[in-house]
Amino acid sequence: MSKAMYVLVNKKLTKSQRIPQASHAVAEFMHFHGNDQSAIDWVQNDKTMVCLAADEETMESIMDKVFYDEKAYRPWTDEDLKHKMWFASVAFEPMSREDGVKYFSELSLA
Repeated sequence: MSKAMYVLVNKKLTKSQRIPQASHAVAEFMHFHGNDQSAIDWVQNDKTMVCLAADEETMESIMDKVFYDEKAYRPWTDEDLKHKMWFASVAFEPMSREDGVKYFSELSLA
């Protein structure tokens, strides 16, 4: 079954900041969870990423749901942006399309 890594970026970011901040979150996720079997399988078989925009309240709500469901995620806050926002981006463990719809269906592409 194909899986995608979902990455949320803060809506406050400019369009030109979104992909770099998403990349930071993916790097942070792989640093902490790169040896997890789901991450290894994703790197070897899929590498699909879905980048979505969300406000901080929505980001926190989704992190709570994912945590409750025992899925891994990793938020990222850029030190240069810390005075403007708490989370710049967050990467979630690779998941099926069904799980993606469950957590992210209300969001739009970044």
